[in-house]
Amino acid sequence: MSFRGSSVTLVRNMNESKRRSSSVTSDSRTQYINGTKTAYAIDDMGTKQARLLFDYEAQTPQELSATKNEIIIVYRLPGMDPDFVMAEKSGKRGRIPFSYLEII
Repeated sequence: MSFRGSSVTLVRNMNESKRRSSSVTSDSRTQYINGTKTAYAIDDMGTKQARLLFDYEAQTPQELSATKNEIIIVYRLPGMDPDFVMAEKSGKRGRIPFSYLEII
């Protein structure tokens, strides 16, 4: 399994008809994308661009600070805390909480 790829797997569109049931894995995150509530399987996220929803100040040397509306590159690494993604901007790399991001 690769954590760096070119696609995000749509696990479930929360607005879809209730007649169609699909499960969301326990390791997924939900985001609003273009007004649609969507769940993503974190392990299948691949390399993507993301927009910061809030300012984030790094809490440890392994984390990356970023400002609201900044566009960054994000991806997962094997064994990483599921609440974080690896982020890159301006040649720097560090972890950022997934909850601070909107995948674009």
